[in-house]
Amino acid sequence: MKKPKLIAKLLLMVYATSCMPYGTLTQVNYTQLQKSPCAEKSNRIYLFFKGEQYDFNYEKIGLIEVNGRAYANEAEVLDYMKKKAWEQCADAIINIEIGETTRESGISFVEETEEVYRSKMYRGIAVNIYEDSTFFKKYYIPADTSFVERVNKKHEKISKSDAGWGIFLTLVGTVGVAVCVIAAINEEESNP
Repeated sequence: MKKPKLIAKLLLMVYATSCMPYGTLTQVNYTQLQKSPCAEKSNRIYLFFKGEQYDFNYEKIGLIEVNGRAYANEAEVLDYMKKKAWEQCADAIINIEIGETTRESGISFVEETEEVYRSKMYRGIAVNIYEDSTFFKKYYIPADTSFVERVNKKHEKISKSDAGWGIFLTLVGTVGVAVCVIAAINEEESNP
């Protein structure tokens, strides 16, 4: 009879140690349409929004959807979108749609921390443009990959914060497991 209590306590503590933050990072989804040869990543990403006219040839390589974290602004969400396109060796994103979606954040298994929020959402098609002198005359933008560093810094900052919560909750759970094990051992020894 005492072993089921011990097992139940241990399971409760394992459950408690699995509590981790969720929904705190910008979510990036990528669907590859075709493999693109990538000798060198682009030094700029062109953006063309839905409804804009453009007259150049391109090759579709993937679909990108980015859902911002809570309180993310448009520039931050676009930086994540550009970085994903850049990682896939695209040099532009076309037909970009802007919207919102509902997301949740909190700590796993702790209902009191759950927050539902509206997130900025961008969706577009990553492409490789067949660049020629006509394209550059009409659409040229200066080289700029500063979005890569901005995204990396933001991601690192938020991940460190989440890791801190994870370490704290793991320590609390581990101490709880130790206390339960000691209590169960003492209970068994005092009630032979």
